[in-house]
Amino acid sequence: MSISEISNLLSKRDDACPNSSEYNGHMNLRILSVFVILISSAVGIYVPILTNNLKNQSNFAFLKVIFFIARYFGQGVIFATAFIHLLQPANESLTADCLTGVWQEYPFAFAICMLSVFSIYLMEIVTRHYIEKLTGADEGSHGHGHFGAGEIMNKEHLEQHGVDVHECDKASISNVKQEVNDSEDTTSKFDTYDKAEKADYYVTSMDQDEETSDSKYLSYRNQLLSVCILEFGVVFHSVFVGLTLGVVGDEFKTLFCVLVFHQMFEGAACGTRIVELGKKHMKTQILFGLFYSLTTPISIAIGIAVRHSLSMDSLRVNVVSGCFDSVSAGILIYNSFELLFMAFNEYRGNLKMKLLAYFTTCWGVGIMALLGRWA
Repeated sequence: MSISEISNLLSKRDDACPNSSEYNGHMNLRILSVFVILISSAVGIYVPILTNNLKNQSNFAFLKVIFFIARYFGQGVIFATAFIHLLQPANESLTADCLTGVWQEYPFAFAICMLSVFSIYLMEIVTRHYIEKLTGADEGSHGHGHFGAGEIMNKEHLEQHGVDVHECDKASISNVKQEVNDSEDTTSKFDTYDKAEKADYYVTSMDQDEETSDSKYLSYRNQLLSVCILEFGVVFHSVFVGLTLGVVGDEFKTLFCVLVFHQMFEGAACGTRIVELGKKHMKTQILFGLFYSLTTPISIAIGIAVRHSLSMDSLRVNVVSGCFDSVSAGILIYNSFELLFMAFNEYRGNLKMKLLAYFTTCWGVGIMALLGRWA
């Protein structure tokens, strides 16, 4: 190969992955974006946390409706984020023209994503094994969700395990669930299902004294690990989004507007998982919310600080962002399918509520997928 051919090849590679920044001004608007994104992120993640902790302490039915929408809408957001906002951009980054050789010969983005999914799967297998070993119970047959966070055992399940359920409790649960099925008003259904959950929880709590402190601690630690893994996947995506907003050129205004909603919806998705830690760990929920809220604004500020030297299209950034996006996509794919499968056991015997939850999830998927057109 001649010197001129080598020079042309390097020139094409530099054009495909330029090392120069695209920054083109709008400094005041970029600084404003730090605070706007901070507010939208905080609103998104704290609304589910606050409504979940307030809905059982007040008679305002709209709080239950808000949490219902946030939960299932957020479930759809996680699903769309995994495929549209993470896996597809990761594949673009790891197949960029400036990446030659093996990068062009194998779909690394999908392979890394698949590896991430099965790593989380292995982690859950091992974790559940030790939970069952310490508690002496087959947790899998209880239908619990991700790392033990799932549906509450009903009275029939308790009876199968020899738990004495009083006749008055059986009747109260049966009456409440019948009230749900007979109700035609959507708002009242949220109220009556909330009563059913409380009644089931009261019966379930009868055998909580038998649970050892070690198993309780391990169960919480595993729920905490589940939330940490999910937040890891979302946060690394937020870091690269923030850096991009700090240095992007002509697309800045469009990206800024889209990210306001992007961060709010993604925050709602995280918030509905964080509440699984329980009301006793409210401080932990607040810390997770704060971590998410600050990540993107800080990343934007860093992007602004290095605006003249950072290129989000450079070879090194393509490799790093592509790998992290692939890992994050795997984490969110695993979580999203886990949530979909858990939803089968919710609102038993009431098709209307199941369909309402389904279409709310579809709205989350659709709107987040639409935002992928611009960000």
